Amino acid sequence: MGIIETLTRNLLYHVSQRVKEFKTLGKNGSVIFDFNPFIDLRIYSTLKLELAFCISVANSKALNGLLFQNSIMEWDLENREIVRKTLENSRIRFYNRKTEYIIKSIQKFNLIN
Repeated sequence: MGIIETLTRNLLYHVSQRVKEFKTLGKNGSVIFDFNPFIDLRIYSTLKLELAFCISVANSKALNGLLFQNSIMEWDLENREIVRKTLENSRIRFYNRKTEYIIKSIQKFNLIN
């Protein structure tokens, strides 16, 4: 087997693992995302935390969004000051505006869930 085939097989394996993680998140409402071998990081996530992550990474680095997601707990997502400080400490751009988006999204979460 050539190097391209090996790399393709490895990539497909990791993509299928990520798809399984998202299916678990949808089914159970929580999951542990494992980013190995790309970065040494495992993150516990819930649907609300994933929503906050998606908002946080717009116009920001994904790694900073992961830092944010790994630094905040689900019950903190309703606390404006904790969200703002965690976004700022995670080096998320436009953290004041994103704080408001996250707070409003969490308040309306039951409408979309």
